Amino acid sequence: MFKHLKRIRLVPAIIRTFRIGRLFKLFKHNKHLKVIFQTFITSLPAVVNVGSLLLLLIFVYAVMGVMLFADVKLGGDFLSFHANFQSVSRAMLTLLGTCTGEDWHETAYALQRERTIRF
Repeated sequence: MFKHLKRIRLVPAIIRTFRIGRLFKLFKHNKHLKVIFQTFITSLPAVVNVGSLLLLLIFVYAVMGVMLFADVKLGGDFLSFHANFQSVSRAMLTLLGTCTGEDWHETAYALQRERTIRF
């Protein structure tokens, strides 16, 4: 029934993809911009290497966080379903958020345990 509406929405999307051609035309005419873009492309493998090392480091700390903080009770604003250490994937997302500075001190405060004689 609404198949013709999908076709109508598809045509502008196809036309918008051709706007990328303007970007390549800009690189062709501006030599300095072309040099900057080529420098970016040649440095891309090094950036991928640094990113993969950072991802490996976050993974190691996520596994350690799951081992240490998996039993911490969820609740409050900072330890919720979205930010916790109950699984490695959620721990990695939580650590990525704290690496960017997103309320890292509140997350650390929420993870603190009360000190006991055995602790």
